[in-house]
Amino acid sequence: MSRLTSQKPAYIKWRVDQMRANSRNEGIESDPRYIDFTAQMDTEGVPVEEQIERLKAFLKATKPSVAG
Repeated sequence: MSRLTSQKPAYIKWRVDQMRANSRNEGIESDPRYIDFTAQMDTEGVPVEEQIERLKAFLKATKPSVAG
């Protein structure tokens, strides 16, 4: 298994770091709310599968409304 697909915490962290670097290179700023939210789940030891579900719910709840 490669570090691109491994669920080992070190490889997950590597992929997240790469994603953040790529976003910065493209001029895309991270939203501190999401960073704080995911950091808190890491601190609490929330399993990856549960983090995914919580993040989906969080994103839906904090999605900005689009004025039409």
